Amino acid sequence: FMSDLQRRLFLLPRDCSNIQEADKVMAYQSINLYDGKLFKTFDSITDVELESALVTANACFESWRLKTFAQRAKVVARAASIMRERIEELARLS
Repeated sequence: FMSDLQRRLFLLPRDCSNIQEADKVMAYQSINLYDGKLFKTFDSITDVELESALVTANACFESWRLKTFAQRAKVVARAASIMRERIEELARLS
């Protein structure tokens, strides 16, 4: 049997006897593993929305994996620069 923390990590409903029914109304939660507190709750998505997200993620991965190390380094350096410029704004998001 899974502990309460394991259930949260695997995003399963507490009563797994009827997962299909629970999946229709279940929201997903992000739990801080350090203190066990709820960080954020996410609404369930449809199969179509999930498929769309997976297709997009795969397309991004395929594009990224073809980039050279130098090309990737340039992108990551620019992202770091933007984050440093917006450090106060980004800090308020948490």
